[in-house]
Amino acid sequence: MAKCKKAAELKSTSDLKLSKRQWSYLFKKYKDFPGIVYAGRKFAHNPMRELPASQVPLTLYELEKQLSLNGYIRSDINDCTFAIGALYKKVYGLECPELFPYSFDCLDNESYETFENPGDESARIRISDAIRKTCINHYFTQLEYETLIGICPLWPNVHGETYREIAGTFHCTLESVRAAECRAIQKLRQYATLPAIMPPNEDQKCELAEIITKLKKICEDPKIKERDILVGKLMSMKNRPLDYPDNLKRYFNPQAFDTRDIDCLNLDIMIENRLRAAGIQTISDLALTPDYCLENINHLNEDDTRLIRSILKNLH
Repeated sequence: MAKCKKAAELKSTSDLKLSKRQWSYLFKKYKDFPGIVYAGRKFAHNPMRELPASQVPLTLYELEKQLSLNGYIRSDINDCTFAIGALYKKVYGLECPELFPYSFDCLDNESYETFENPGDESARIRISDAIRKTCINHYFTQLEYETLIGICPLWPNVHGETYREIAGTFHCTLESVRAAECRAIQKLRQYATLPAIMPPNEDQKCELAEIITKLKKICEDPKIKERDILVGKLMSMKNRPLDYPDNLKRYFNPQAFDTRDIDCLNLDIMIENRLRAAGIQTISDLALTPDYCLENINHLNEDDTRLIRSILKNLH
C-alpha cells in the first residue's frame, strides 16, 4: 500500500499553489480543508467523468494536480478500482452494499488513506469476458456493446470516448447512444451477466451448495420439466388470446409474459418517452424492472414509480 499525506495535514492555503479566486470557489463549495481534499481525491479517481470536460471547473483540474504533486493522492490506486464499482452500481443500484470498497462514495478521507487496493486486473478481465460473451450471444446490438465499453473506463484502449464520438462513428444522434447505454445496462441486469467480484465467505459457500443441491432434486422432477416446456411454448406463441393473463393468474405473474406495448397503460407521454429511452418497451420489461431502477431513469421520481406500479397492479 502506497502511503500518502493525511487530509488533516492540510491546514493552510499556502500548502497548495492555488489562486485566491480558486480557494474562494473551493471553500464556498466544499466548506473546509478535509472537504476540499476529499473532492480532489474523488475527482482524481473518478474516471467516469460524469460531466463533459467543458462543464468541469478548471479549479478541479488544478486542485487534482496540486494534491498529486504534494502527495495527498495515492498513486497505487488506478482508475479500474473505482470504475468496477461504478459499473456494478449502475447495473445493480444499491442491492450490492458489499461492493463498497470499489465505490469512492463509501470511502471517507481516513478510509482512503488506509484502503488496500484490490487486485482488480483479474476482475477487469472477467468482466470483459462476460460482456464479450453476452455480445456474442446476440443479447447486445453492436451499438449497445460499443457504447458500453466506450464509455465505461474498464478498457484503457477505448477509455475517453464520449457520447458524441460514438454517435459520430455510428452516424446516429446523442439520444440514440444514451438509449443504447440504458438498454445495455438493463440487459446486463436481466441476463445476470456480470460475475461476482467479491469472494464469498464460508457461510455463503455452504448456503450456495445447499441451494444448488435442492435445485438439482427439484429439476429432476418430471412435473417441473413439463412446466418449463409449457412456459417455453407460451413464450414462443405470437398470437395469444386476450383473456390469457386472467387464466394464468393462479400460476405465476402473467405480466412477466405480457408482450403488449406500454402505450396500452395510458401513461403520461413524458413518462412513456423516458421509459422507452431506457429500453423499456413492453409490459413485460416494465414488470421485470425493479423500483430502484425506475427511479434512476432520467427525471422519474418515487411518485412516478408508485403511479406506474399502481397502474400495473390494476391492469387486467
